[in-house]
Amino acid sequence: MSTQNTEAINTLKGMFPSVDPEVCEAVFEANQANLEQSINALLSMSDPNYKSEENIPAQTESGPNTSEQIKRDEELARSLAAEADSKFLFL
Repeated sequence: MSTQNTEAINTLKGMFPSVDPEVCEAVFEANQANLEQSINALLSMSDPNYKSEENIPAQTESGPNTSEQIKRDEELARSLAAEADSKFLFL
């Protein structure tokens, strides 16, 4: 673990002394080492009155673009599966 991550985890432990230190570390890891997101997560866990100031953006992409992407993803998945199957048969 980097020094910066260790310092961030120590900051979380200092800010949330009532939270188990292992929980602070797990939250930090779950939030991909993002201190601000970890603080928000720990606040929401430890303070029942906490409301995040961040607004979750609504999904803006929909309609034909999304369904086309799903079709392309499915085709790619089938292609990769067929390739993997053919390689397995030759082993």
